[in-house]
Amino acid sequence: MAADSVNVVQQTSGIGPRVTQITQMPPDNQKDTLNGAGGNIIGKDQVTVETTSSHQALDAMRRFDSIADDLNITAKNIRETGNGLNDATDLLDRMNGELGKVIKNYPPFSLEDANRKKILMSYASIKKEIDALTVPPPPSPVYEKVKGMWENLFTENDGKITTPALTDSSPYDSVENAANALSSTAKAISSVMSALKASL
Repeated sequence: MAADSVNVVQQTSGIGPRVTQITQMPPDNQKDTLNGAGGNIIGKDQVTVETTSSHQALDAMRRFDSIADDLNITAKNIRETGNGLNDATDLLDRMNGELGKVIKNYPPFSLEDANRKKILMSYASIKKEIDALTVPPPPSPVYEKVKGMWENLFTENDGKITTPALTDSSPYDSVENAANALSSTAKAISSVMSALKASL
């Protein structure tokens, strides 16, 4: 008597379907049937298992993993760029705040005023902080979308923010010009940050 076959399909994660073929044997009263010539048992219990895995599914998973890794690296690099620009903005605000104390003071400070000198020394101290700051460029292809603005902001292409230098005896006009330059730089940084967000 012919054996019945049952195919069992199990869905496994990531490697495609697993096909198990089980060959069922006749009942005990039939499996011991003898052949006419030699009296050998021709019915035996037998289980056959066939497993197939989908290489396409595995390749697809590897590609997805690679894409995810690339996106994570890109996001990390953009975050580092954003953090650097935020730090630069904070320093520019502090520098401009110090200059505002000189510009807005009424009556105006004399060049020899001790408070004025102290304020401008504070400005110079903050300038050292921003001079030490390096902002990393965003990764490709994001960089290509902000390249023009980036090169205008970082004229030396070294990630350094250029700010005006002042001494504790700089004249009023120099202080005012420096404040205007800092405001322009802050606006340029804001434009770059907006472009970065828009490119994501």
